[in-house]
Amino acid sequence: MSLPIPTRSLVLYAIAFALALVVPTLIFCAVSTRQWVTAEQERYQATTIDLIKRAADEIDRFIEARISMLQALATSPALDGGDFARFDQQGRDLLEAEGIAVILRDPAGQQRVNTRKPFGTPLPQTPADADRIMAETKKPYISDLTTGHILKLPMVVLSVPVIRADKLLYILDASMHPLVFADLLQRSGVRAPYFGTISDRSGLIIARSINSSSMIGQRARCFSEHNPGQGTWSGMDADGHRIAVHFLRSSLSGWQVSIGIDEAALVAPLTRSIGLLAGLGAFLAFIAVAVSLPILCRMLDAQRAADAATQSYAEAEARQRMLADALPQMVWVMSGDRGDATYSNRQFRTFYGPHGATRAERFRRLHPEDSPRFVEAWDAARAVGQSYEIEARLCRRDGVYRWHKLIVIPVRRDGEVVEWLGTALDIDDILTARRQLEETTDLLRLAQEAAEAGLWEWNVQTGIVRHSPESARMHGIPVAPEVGSDGVVEMTIAEWEARVCPDDLPQVWRGVRQAIEQQSTYSGEFRTAEPLPGGRPRWVQVFARGIFDEETGEAIRFVGLHLDTTRRKEAEARIEHMALHDALTGLPNRTFFRDRLNDEVARMSQGGGHFAVLCLDLDRFKAVNDTFGHPAGDALLRRVAERLNRIVRERGTVARLSGDEFVVILTDLPDLTTAGTIAQEIISAIREPFYLDGCMAHIGVSIGIAAGPQDGDDADTLFRNADIALYRAKEAGRNVFQFYESGMDAAVATRNLLELDMREAIESGGFSLHYQPVVDLTKGGVGGFEALLRWQHPVRGAISPAEFISIAEESGLIVPLGEWALREACCAASSWPSDVRVAVNVSAVQFQQPGLEQSVVKALSAAGIAPSRLELEITESVLLTDAEAVIAVLHRLRALGVRIALDDFGTGYSSLSYLRQFPFDKIKIDRSFIREIAEPNTAAIIRAVVALGGRLGIAITAEGVETVDQLERVRLKGCTEVQGYLFSRPLPAAEALQFAQKGRRDAAA
Repeated sequence: MSLPIPTRSLVLYAIAFALALVVPTLIFCAVSTRQWVTAEQERYQATTIDLIKRAADEIDRFIEARISMLQALATSPALDGGDFARFDQQGRDLLEAEGIAVILRDPAGQQRVNTRKPFGTPLPQTPADADRIMAETKKPYISDLTTGHILKLPMVVLSVPVIRADKLLYILDASMHPLVFADLLQRSGVRAPYFGTISDRSGLIIARSINSSSMIGQRARCFSEHNPGQGTWSGMDADGHRIAVHFLRSSLSGWQVSIGIDEAALVAPLTRSIGLLAGLGAFLAFIAVAVSLPILCRMLDAQRAADAATQSYAEAEARQRMLADALPQMVWVMSGDRGDATYSNRQFRTFYGPHGATRAERFRRLHPEDSPRFVEAWDAARAVGQSYEIEARLCRRDGVYRWHKLIVIPVRRDGEVVEWLGTALDIDDILTARRQLEETTDLLRLAQEAAEAGLWEWNVQTGIVRHSPESARMHGIPVAPEVGSDGVVEMTIAEWEARVCPDDLPQVWRGVRQAIEQQSTYSGEFRTAEPLPGGRPRWVQVFARGIFDEETGEAIRFVGLHLDTTRRKEAEARIEHMALHDALTGLPNRTFFRDRLNDEVARMSQGGGHFAVLCLDLDRFKAVNDTFGHPAGDALLRRVAERLNRIVRERGTVARLSGDEFVVILTDLPDLTTAGTIAQEIISAIREPFYLDGCMAHIGVSIGIAAGPQDGDDADTLFRNADIALYRAKEAGRNVFQFYESGMDAAVATRNLLELDMREAIESGGFSLHYQPVVDLTKGGVGGFEALLRWQHPVRGAISPAEFISIAEESGLIVPLGEWALREACCAASSWPSDVRVAVNVSAVQFQQPGLEQSVVKALSAAGIAPSRLELEITESVLLTDAEAVIAVLHRLRALGVRIALDDFGTGYSSLSYLRQFPFDKIKIDRSFIREIAEPNTAAIIRAVVALGGRLGIAITAEGVETVDQLERVRLKGCTEVQGYLFSRPLPAAEALQFAQKGRRDAAA
């Protein structure tokens, strides 16, 4: 029964309802207004700061780019020679597109160049303190706003000092009109209602984003002299408007960049928005009050009408829910239109959780493989209004899929389907048990097929052996076509024995007897009597379990498997071969060699006779590898292995250790001379040319020999001594062999100690350069000096370059040593007369390492000398490594202005071809020709070289001139320069400077 509600309570309820709508609306409007105001203020501040930073960065980048252009122009070589016409053209080419006028003047104010561009009025005199600052700091100077002398136009001047030998030589001035910077403000994003201003260090306006032309030169109202960073300013502008300004001082130019906005323009949108929000709030409050009261009355009437029916329906529904929750399957009711669950029992909610009410959610919980089938059944049932049954996998709330039997029945009212009743019974355990039974039935058959195994049974009592078809085929037994996969092939035990390799039968029967005695399982392997195609044996592995009489213990039968293990056996053999042999050449590797050497040492200790170990290292292999590529290098190693095997044959073992290192063990030698004979055969064979895909390669080999037992009674000692002998063979000139001799260890130790001392000397400055004069015969004075390395060892005294240069090249120390020599020689040349060159020798190792060009540039820059005063001397060995790459480097160095000389000409293999590939500036005739210049043949060679140099425009220098007679002869032959002890020994840097100065005085006299 419904109870009457008092009128006063209803009114209060309605008022409360209205207030519940009105108050939040008003609060929302107030909060929204405050947030909008705050957001607008933050947006203005963020926008202004972003604009001012972008404008300042744009101006700095613009000025830095123009200063960089002027600095690049200041390095022009035309200024060194006073070629102002060429410099004027370079200035036009570089700055024509920038609209910049350039004037070059000396410190006294004398104008040298004026490019006369559109804004190119003669520049005003730079303040004296600006010239002084540039002279002291060697840095550019940026002027404030100034005025041209003739056209009286406002401008800004950039000045860059031209420095030579740490002295101010010229000043390079460039002018720019202030309108350029107005464009920069607009490019950086300064647009209305914002405006931007650039002021110089004194507060004069250089440019503005609006009215720029009329404002140039006026004093900025917001200028701050005492604030070096950034800040804000508020006040009246020139038009009488109140403005708010943010300003920032540039760290590069010292100018002030300001971004501002008219405060009226900022406040106007805010005022309009506040009014709109206030009106909207009042309107919403009125609507809320007008609507709330009628709605509330209708709601109360409806509530009184539903109370009576609700109580009886709830009681019936509770009974139905209790019944549904007691069922073992899931039960749910779906709406007839969308299929959403309007009711579900406890099992449903437990399975799906709180997210299974909608039809889309339940469909997503279907297994992807079952979903299309389920959707098809559901659509068909809805189309005709009939029930359906289906088995599908449903995903439980924990992510596990389980099989269910689903039944869906339509519920009709007045002939129309209004709801659907669904049930789902979990049948996963039933299906799993059925599937496991099927899998267990097929398990043995699948395992047999997967392992390619054959089943067999041996009846010990009858002697009959039963094979599956696969087991029969393993033994080479023909299987009739009518015998299926489940068929059986029978034979006697004697027939089975005939199918087994006779050598393996005793081992098989021993294992069987042991299994019978111990009543255990049996396993083993054997070869079949009939081999595979190609003569390869077939290996079969057998596993068997015996079945014994429980009372007597006698064997009744054996049941087991046969597995074909031929491929595994062959794979094991291949793996063993790969572990002991080199993959590229097929030769034994280091492991095989060490085992073989240990065996030979053990045999020798039992009186096995003489044997020898030969260590081989290929000469010039790296040059072939770098020139023709790694595939050609690999092919070359295979050809070398073939030649070594052909020579050694059954007399020993050939192995490859790594890279181009090989080793040979010669056994059963009648005497040690035989080892030398074989070594010479190897050298002759390797010296023959190799033809690699149409290319011919020449290499050599150096060999070190250690003989047992006199050179060592263990493998490590013998190998080490052979390696020491190899090192001595390389020192002897390569393409030779060398027997180990007592005392070689000490020589190697001395060499290693010298390498360590050399490293320390490089770090501590233990090396020095001496300079030998090169006399110019055409001018009669000193044309240059050749820089020669010297090392005064603290213990051993002076060490010859012939001794330490080779060690430096082998150890790689020649690279840092060569870099030091370049820097030191260029530094010394900076104090010589400007027409005297310095020559520095460059090793082939330096060309093989990156960074040679950078080292040359750094040395020239640090010393401040012209590239034409540096001469790099190379030998033909440099071009032997990788001629194309080296010549490319030489061309790049020559493009810098560095001179290139070919040293020791005539002592290599292909001098004339190198002259054709690269135009050298100088050829230096080796001292060996000068010593024998009196001989007619040698004199003819020198004449030919001089004539060749004259034809190619190459200077000719004679090295090693020690007598007056030699000087006169090389003069008559046409040599342009001479060098030797006749003029001077190599001198320290200070004495070389005195020699150069004296030579200049003598030439002038």
